Amino acid sequence: MDRMWQWVWDRHGPRYSWALTAVMFAVMVPAFVMLSFIVVAYEKSDRYAEAAAITVVVVPLLAYAYFLPGLGPLYRVEPS
Repeated sequence: MDRMWQWVWDRHGPRYSWALTAVMFAVMVPAFVMLSFIVVAYEKSDRYAEAAAITVVVVPLLAYAYFLPGLGPLYRVEPS
């Protein structure tokens, strides 16, 4: 596992925040889709497809706002 993260760092060091945002998007989508399905089931609705579609649209915005790739403090983790 350390080799993989080292490879990511070596390859994408200046763009590390973008790589981290992409990984976190992949991690966040299933969790948020499950939460949206729980809300739909609790409300006794049948709009699972709509809930999943909205979630898949909103999660990238959340990941972007949380990590601010290219802008925030993670932009330059290692000084050049």
